[in-house]
Amino acid sequence: LVQRGNEVTILEHTHLHDAWRLREMGIAGRVKYIWKAIQDATPGDMEDYVIHCAASSDVAHTRSSPRFAIDTSIQGTVNLLEACRSRGVKRVVVISSYSVYGRQEKQPIDEVALPNPSTLYGAIKLGAEKIALSYVHEDVPIVALRLATLYGSWARATVPVAIFLRQALAGELITLTGDGEQKRDHNYIDNAVPAILSALDADAVGEVINVGSGREVSMLDLAIMCVKAAGRDKSLIHFAPPRRAEEGRLVLNIDQAKRLLKYEPLVQLEDGI
Repeated sequence: LVQRGNEVTILEHTHLHDAWRLREMGIAGRVKYIWKAIQDATPGDMEDYVIHCAASSDVAHTRSSPRFAIDTSIQGTVNLLEACRSRGVKRVVVISSYSVYGRQEKQPIDEVALPNPSTLYGAIKLGAEKIALSYVHEDVPIVALRLATLYGSWARATVPVAIFLRQALAGELITLTGDGEQKRDHNYIDNAVPAILSALDADAVGEVINVGSGREVSMLDLAIMCVKAAGRDKSLIHFAPPRRAEEGRLVLNIDQAKRLLKYEPLVQLEDGI
């Protein structure tokens, strides 16, 4: 957004002194930074266009602190949308997750599939998404994007690619749960950002849109790719008992994103890693 010349306001409960990503990206002095939790957002904080990313964004953290996750992702979303409604914003892009799908027999998963979240995180994301879409009837123009797992520069330390690369580079064991054959969609950040920007003005109000790489890979193959990229030996990989309620396969059908957002994932997994 900064690179294309937009005036950008960031609402974030991480203090600016700790927001190291902004400094690393070279935009710390080029945005308006408001230190405030989403639960405290007001109409005066809103701009014409809003990208709603705020959430408790880690499955394990959501499990260990469910009330915080609900307060942030549900109560916070309601508060934000009320502020957007009062402000009369032109578009709200809500960042949801493919975790809302849970276990699905039909793969790749398209947007008409009945959500079946198998984790508290997925259930909360689905709740926030449904709340947001209800505001379309309150004249708040909403588009919801169900994103696959993102990885890339400045990614959260808990995404699989970041974990595997960090462990491989340090010569540590990479632990895979179960047989490692769980299939996932991992999307490079530079693929996802154009889709988010396109959703700001696409003819897609009220739509739910999958944004993924269009490709599935097993966790074992992902770990092998990361070990190879780090120049290590594949013997670094070992296995642990399966996690409870873990989905066996999650891969997205991205035809609707291609149609509505002119979306095309250009960075392939091997190149992104």
